Amino acid sequence: MTMKLKIIAGPFTFDAKLETEKAPKTCEAFLKQMPLSGKIVHVRWSGEGVDTVGQLRIWREL
Repeated sequence: MTMKLKIIAGPFTFDAKLETEKAPKTCEAFLKQMPLSGKIVHVRWSGEGVDTVGQLRIWREL
């Protein structure tokens, strides 16, 4: 099953999906954090495409 999401960042809206069958533990951890609200930085350095700023922590090992 694939779950559809809508990401709103300022004036921009992005369609996204959670691959619940391919990554069930990751999706479960992500959904427990919903709704997410905070600041992100896009392409801050080579590596991660998006990273959080401040206290919001969504990237962690399961």
